[in-house]
Amino acid sequence: MAPLPPALLYPVYLLVMGGAFACFVQAYRSRKDTRRHMRLALTGLALDLAGTLVVLLVHRVLQWPWDYNDVEVVHWHRRAAYVSSGLLLLTAFAGWRRLPWHPWLGRLLLPTYAVTLALALYGYWPY
Repeated sequence: MAPLPPALLYPVYLLVMGGAFACFVQAYRSRKDTRRHMRLALTGLALDLAGTLVVLLVHRVLQWPWDYNDVEVVHWHRRAAYVSSGLLLLTAFAGWRRLPWHPWLGRLLLPTYAVTLALALYGYWPY
């Protein structure tokens, strides 16, 4: 299977991950309405997991080449993505189990996720 051009792949991927971030922001804003909060958070989680699986499939399994603008920014993005993914799963687990530190994790997740997205935008966007 031939690789998709980065001019198509990157915007779609960033749109999916940006959609996940938008869901997380709205979930945080609607945290007093448990049903809406959970619906938005789970939608964001599904989008994030789908985007992450696509990246792993494309990069690790299909070994499509990835263009980037700055190798140092890309390395920081990958580190931030690992932290963000782990924090997302921990936050989701804490919410599911209704653990008392779930709100604290959510407040930590949002800026971490935003930084990860910003690094991806700068590091990978095709000019």
